[in-house]
Amino acid sequence: VCQEDAPIRRLKWGTASLIARAPVTPIVLPIIHHGFEKVMPENYAFGRRPPIPLWNQEIKIIIGEPMEFNLP
Repeated sequence: VCQEDAPIRRLKWGTASLIARAPVTPIVLPIIHHGFEKVMPENYAFGRRPPIPLWNQEIKIIIGEPMEFNLP
């Protein structure tokens, strides 16, 4: 999957902390997903989630190129 159309959004500190504290330099595989909020919406009926996932929804998953980090 090519990620030229969508830039990588900023990494959250939890991700950076895991990378910085790893005993070996990790390889990070960025994954972006859209549409899961339509499959299991928070407020579906009566302010609750549906009992089973909604099957007729579109989900988009983008997997980027692996990223290597050179840490001191």
